Amino acid sequence: MKKFLKIAVLAVILAISCIGLIACNSGDPAGAEKGLVYKVLTGDDYYTVTGYVQEDGKTTLDLGDYNKDGVTIGRIMPGAFDGNAKLTEIIVPDTVVKIDQGAFKGMQKLEKITLPFIGETANSDPTYNNSSSDDKSIDMERTFGYIFGKEEYNYSIKLTQKYNEAETSVQDYYVPMTLTEVTVKPKVGSNYSIPMNAFSGNRLVKTVVLTADVVGIGEYAFENCVALESVTGMTGVKTIYKYAFANTSSFDIDLDTLTALEDVREYAFTKSGIQNVVMNDGVAFGSYVFKESEVKTVTCNLDEIKYGTFYGCKKLQTVTLNFANTNIKSYAFASLHETKALNITGTYNSEANAFADTNLANND
Repeated sequence: MKKFLKIAVLAVILAISCIGLIACNSGDPAGAEKGLVYKVLTGDDYYTVTGYVQEDGKTTLDLGDYNKDGVTIGRIMPGAFDGNAKLTEIIVPDTVVKIDQGAFKGMQKLEKITLPFIGETANSDPTYNNSSSDDKSIDMERTFGYIFGKEEYNYSIKLTQKYNEAETSVQDYYVPMTLTEVTVKPKVGSNYSIPMNAFSGNRLVKTVVLTADVVGIGEYAFENCVALESVTGMTGVKTIYKYAFANTSSFDIDLDTLTALEDVREYAFTKSGIQNVVMNDGVAFGSYVFKESEVKTVTCNLDEIKYGTFYGCKKLQTVTLNFANTNIKSYAFASLHETKALNITGTYNSEANAFADTNLANND
């Protein structure tokens, strides 16, 4: 009988131990201190986030809140927030210099995220091979999906992103299906540019908020972002590179509010939802910038409209030319055959085929 009791007691102890081990390895460890888990790795002078234990009732997490008492959060490790089912918003401060691939994988309810840069590091370019510097982040490491990783999980959606100019250079990432808003808040004075292909192919994000330290929108940065509705805070943007907003049919913007704008490259807004275009003096516009977009009205304060600028803008109705004898290049207003009549106010000189397949209602 005594032997039997000993065996029974040992069995109970073993069962309790197993339950304890299971609890310690769960997403919310029993007795574990809640909040951010971080440490200094060998050779670093900053703290690296290695995990997060969900805090009761907390849905917004600002990592900057931990930057005190000698702590500086500088890196986020892979899987640091894996499986989190509570947080709806994360704010990453500009003290962070590296976000590893898959740092935010497995998040199930994330709706908003604030980042100091897009991709792994801030060392990236707005164009392909823009710099020969070896410390520049290249290819897929500068895309938005990189920080969410390649592993599929519940409540995620697959996004296919380009990572250079080749159409075959693509990578699938899995991003929380709830994520619709991104804020890019780089270090003050950094003169940061949104990298090439940063959000390409993203069909989730509706709103992007930028701060004045963002000075460029890289090539193909928002190409095929079919859900994109607004990009605000572009007051510091000087250059919008080629195809930056191509195929963004829901996206509209008032260029007249971009007071720092200097250069809009070719095809930047092709097939976009932009409706009213103001072309101000001091801003250089490339060819085919608004090709096949939703433009309805144009106000031009320049002496020239480049080759194919408004080619195929079938909803265009009114053009106001405020520069005497504006030079209109070939095919600038061509292929508007679905427009009943294009009304032009102002004087101009036009090259051959400037209005090919377009019905001019009048020329005042």
